[in-house]
Order: sequence, then C-alpha cells, then structure tokens
Amino acid sequence: MKLKIVLFLIIGFILGYIVGNITPLAIFQFLGSVRGENELRIIALVEGKPINNLEINVGQRLGPPPKGGVVFTNENGIATFYLKAGKYYLYFNAANFPQHLEYPEPRGITVEKGKINEYTINLKPK
Repeated sequence: MKLKIVLFLIIGFILGYIVGNITPLAIFQFLGSVRGENELRIIALVEGKPINNLEINVGQRLGPPPKGGVVFTNENGIATFYLKAGKYYLYFNAANFPQHLEYPEPRGITVEKGKINEYTINLKPK
C-alpha cells in the first residue's frame, strides 16, 4: 500500500514538472490585464488616409493580447487604448489583417503616465 502511494506521488511530481516546463507561459497572458488610466492613441494610415476597422494589439510581450490590449480603429483610423504606464509592443493579428496591405513588424512603444500618448502607423499597400 505504501509503495502504491509513493509511486503515485512520484508519477504525479514527474508529470507536474513536465507539464509545467513544456507549457508556454505566453498562452496564459490573456489572464492578465494592461488596462489602466493612461490614454494611448494609435493612428493608422494608408497613403495618408485613415483605415477603418483595423485590429490593433498592444501587449507587454508578443502573442495573444491581454485584456485591454485589442482595439479596432474607427472611421478616422484611430484606435484608443487606456493602459497602465509602461513599455509595450504594438502589433497586429495576422489572421485578421487586410490582405492588400504589407504586414508590418511589431513596434516597441512607451505609455507615459498622465499624458495622451500618440503613435502613427503608416501602412503600405502591397
């Protein structure tokens, strides 16, 4: 009986170790939140004209965006986020990106406390 308990505990420990080291932590990023009080405006333009309904992602690391890290541009090409102050990546959802545009590289940005932070993205047609 004691041998079965010891074997059960050893197997449980080994499986826990394996799963804990194989599962990428980035998949749990969505559990966090970047929501805050600092305004971030992203202006998306194509040949100087605003692009509507473009999904823009902001996160502290690349991958699935956290809560508060996904906004779509309005008719003026503006996506407005409310985030905690800090450094972020600005990136796009490849599965939801317009096919007629070149897919841009992720960009590092900084959201400063107590001010309106603004960045412009000039997208290029293919």
